[in-house]
Amino acid sequence: MKQIVAELGIGLDKVCHIADDVNDVSLLEGIGFPVTVPGGMAEVQDVSRFVTRAEGGNGAVRELCERLLPL
Repeated sequence: MKQIVAELGIGLDKVCHIADDVNDVSLLEGIGFPVTVPGGMAEVQDVSRFVTRAEGGNGAVRELCERLLPL
């Protein structure tokens, strides 16, 4: 992620990431808008700023995109 933001010329505070497992917690803690799904691990839900209504694989990413980029 650090390489990607460096290439884009943005800070980690401008990053949104959606995740559901404990291996993502360190990344979620270091970004601006951490997101999870209803079935996400408790540790992930604790650090997330938004929990989608839709489950992963059932429209969660679309829901997030619509929230971030309203039509």
